[in-house]
Amino acid sequence: MAIGVKRVKEKVLENNVTFTGTASDTETEIDLGKEVLRVSIWAYDYDLKVCRSSNGTTYQDWIEIKADNFYSFDSKTRKIKVVNATSGYNAKYQIVGWY
Repeated sequence: MAIGVKRVKEKVLENNVTFTGTASDTETEIDLGKEVLRVSIWAYDYDLKVCRSSNGTTYQDWIEIKADNFYSFDSKTRKIKVVNATSGYNAKYQIVGWY
């Protein structure tokens, strides 16, 4: 290890909360119930748009997930908004928050 570099112990994520639903033309806010450190999202049949909030108030930019794809990211997250990416095509999804 280089001089002056401090090794940080990585936290093991042992638990999860799971939300399954259908995103319509109207934004839906999902409260994960706790602060999670990793989020995994599956878009099953149609394209899905999501945005996240670490504090439950301020949301980050929208991310589009194409149908039949999976997206995972490491970031403190408390709430997520979902909406379908194409009007009229409701998108089935699953969101797993790891803590």
